[in-house]
Amino acid sequence: MRGGPVRNDEAFLVLGLSPETSLGDVRRRYHVLIKELHPDTAGENPEKVAQVIEAYHCIRKGSMRHRYHETGRRATGESDSSCSMSPRTVFTLGRWAATATDRRVRLHAVRRLAASGMQSAAAFLRSAMLDSDREIASSAAEGFLSCAGISAEQSILDLFDRMPVSHRLIVLAAIEQSGRVMPRVITWALVDSDRRVREAAMRLQHTGGRTA
Repeated sequence: MRGGPVRNDEAFLVLGLSPETSLGDVRRRYHVLIKELHPDTAGENPEKVAQVIEAYHCIRKGSMRHRYHETGRRATGESDSSCSMSPRTVFTLGRWAATATDRRVRLHAVRRLAASGMQSAAAFLRSAMLDSDREIASSAAEGFLSCAGISAEQSILDLFDRMPVSHRLIVLAAIEQSGRVMPRVITWALVDSDRRVREAAMRLQHTGGRTA
């Protein structure tokens, strides 16, 4: 829909409503859908959950300028602050990342939080780094380093010894990829009991990185 005013009719359609629906009715419909789509009963459809959350948030903000992807979601990479995640959305995704029994739901929630770039998502991503699923832990580590502020290094240090070897390696790889400088983590990892962790720390030490 380029070249003219962008309609947000698609957002209403995601919720099964007409564009004339009042905000109060939109809110009620949203809460009904969220209950229906709870991971314990609809864990196989995390994409629908994301669509509903984003559609509701954009309608609530009252914007008529947000472009929706043909699937009803914002195209990846859009960063319009007026359509960024609300605190409620961050909390909902964080809860699902921590408690959903379906690993697909946890992975989807972690990826959504990571993509948000919001510092408020960092606490949930920090916890998700301990997920037993390596793919989830990896996505959480990368997202945490992207979202967390200056306390990121201390947060990782607090978790490092609680992680299995596989996850310590995941975190070191994420640090290297992010380019963040974390000398205390490297120093700690250099004396790790596992040879693979020590070797990864040595590589990271030689690679260096940019300041976050």
